[in-house]
Amino acid sequence: MRRLGKAILDVMPEVSPDERWETLRALDLSFLGIAALPSWIQVSLEKQGLAALDRFPAAKNHQLLGARLLKDIPRFAGVAAIIKLQGKDYNGYGEPLEEIIGGENLPLGSRLLRILHELERLTTPHFKGRAVLEQMLQYPAKFDTGLISRILQRQETRPQGESEREVLPDELRPGMVLVQDVLTRSDQCLLRAGATLIDTSITMLRQWHSKEPIEKKIAVRVAEQT
Repeated sequence: MRRLGKAILDVMPEVSPDERWETLRALDLSFLGIAALPSWIQVSLEKQGLAALDRFPAAKNHQLLGARLLKDIPRFAGVAAIIKLQGKDYNGYGEPLEEIIGGENLPLGSRLLRILHELERLTTPHFKGRAVLEQMLQYPAKFDTGLISRILQRQETRPQGESEREVLPDELRPGMVLVQDVLTRSDQCLLRAGATLIDTSITMLRQWHSKEPIEKKIAVRVAEQT
């Protein structure tokens, strides 16, 4: 989510440096409140993803916990506000109920996180990316559809000759860019999304795979051969 969020900000020159800084920090810390929840809930969320939030009432408003942890830290008041409002629908519905705010009055970071969280929650191996975003366009009361359109437009302007694919560890090559985190069977993160593979990192992944198999294929972005 941080990778996509940063890429969107990169094509929004109208965003001020301060707002950009606060939004990037909010992308980093949007799940901070989960750290304050019982460990057994954290384990379930780590294994099952954001879709599991609905199963735990205590976790549904984790953003309010996160905002309280940040609000008194110097320079982080704006970051706390973004995180506190990240669950608000575009029409203003949602937690915190006492905050009467919606539309363009919501911080850009909150509107962006609302979209990215839903994208992460709804994504499955057979329903992801553009298809999820296009479905979200049908719910203007929930999401900033103008922002979604900009995300879709950015996807359309990906450099020609570049594609995404899923490969096995033995098929990795230098220059490939990770689309998703590479996780072990025990959910330990070996490399983060956005990393460009080099010989050293490929060797590390293959060595780890020989000891603890990486069960899922690795999603990468790769330049097409001409």
